Amino acid sequence: MPPWVNIWLVGSICLSMSLHFVILYIDPLPVRDWWPLVAMGTLVAMGWSVTKGRLVAMGRLVAVGGRGEAGGHWWP
Repeated sequence: MPPWVNIWLVGSICLSMSLHFVILYIDPLPVRDWWPLVAMGTLVAMGWSVTKGRLVAMGRLVAVGGRGEAGGHWWP
């Protein structure tokens, strides 16, 4: 698929790469500044896990390749 078909994907990849480059060039954060980032990241990951669990329970999300198989992908 050519990249110009999904311009949002191209934009998100560019933004992600830009943020990674910015992180490489700024001073490292002290440990006390990492705790809020870790806490927010954990909340986001838990939120997505709960959302995925609810979608699976409602039957709106199934595993492609078989449920519970290694390498199975989730698909709406």
